[in-house]
Amino acid sequence: MYRIGMIMSIVWSLSVYMSPPIQSEPTQQPQADWAYKPSDGPYAVRVVPTVILHDAKRGKDLQLRVTYPDGNGSFPIIIWSHGAIATKDLYQPLIRYWASHGYVCIQPNHSDSVALTGRARLTPDTLRDWESRPQDIRFILDSLDALEAKVPELKGKLNRKAIGVGGHSFGAHTSQLLAGATSVRNGARKSHADERPRAFLLISPQGITSQMGGLDARSWETLTRPFLLITGTNDRGLSGENWEWRLDPYKYARSREKYLLVIEGALHGFGGITGLRGGAFRNAGPANPTHVMYVKTAALAFWDAYLKNDKAAKRFLQSDTMTRHTNGQARLESKR
Repeated sequence: MYRIGMIMSIVWSLSVYMSPPIQSEPTQQPQADWAYKPSDGPYAVRVVPTVILHDAKRGKDLQLRVTYPDGNGSFPIIIWSHGAIATKDLYQPLIRYWASHGYVCIQPNHSDSVALTGRARLTPDTLRDWESRPQDIRFILDSLDALEAKVPELKGKLNRKAIGVGGHSFGAHTSQLLAGATSVRNGARKSHADERPRAFLLISPQGITSQMGGLDARSWETLTRPFLLITGTNDRGLSGENWEWRLDPYKYARSREKYLLVIEGALHGFGGITGLRGGAFRNAGPANPTHVMYVKTAALAFWDAYLKNDKAAKRFLQSDTMTRHTNGQARLESKR
């Protein structure tokens, strides 16, 4: 949710463009035989760069990017919410990897996206439309039939009984609201929960705050579904909050299946999860393939455990494997 130092060049099309099937882009992976599926998965990946769905109720055209496995069968769905002023086209180090392992990934452009506003700077107005973000996700869930109609190649691929929602920074705020965290504004408490997603990924979430939809210690009392929270010891908040502030959802949520990954030294960009290089985000830090590997593999274990009911994945999450093999550089723990 930090200032972008460059504006990506994006060509918009009102028609749906289908890319040919391509393999996930090869990346240099750190040697980590102990890690949960550190290599790309068995599926070639296909991408629909832009699909537009019209929300008649809100009078809004919502732009989506869809990344999916080129294979037969029904696949779990991950809806990914970008950070403030980011775009649907970022986070490819995560998205393409998950798709290669058998997930349909849907990325909307929220109203604060630089792709829509042309403003590559965080301003006081950026966070004001926070409530439209969970509404965007809910609209996508309501519109899966319409999405299949626009992209016939998705017919039969969308497993509507296995849906996950994740996000980074401002997107993590969106994700935790949908998971059940309540906002507090002018003394009034409001739920934004949607019961359809089964699992949630919160990367750099907000703790107790008066910004956006305010959050207090009671906000997470109604967050009872499984989630994984990821942060780093240099992942400070926008107002300079210590990284431990981001642990509040894990501390206060009543979920019986919640997981926490803390990466020693990781900054807000986790070594490149957005796909932008270097200091494209303030406090993002330099490229760090090892940190990216920690994030994407732990998240895949979580998705596999709760969207594919994979017992081996759940055993990995509940073990000390990651903590032990990284000498505590990536500390994975759970409360259950």
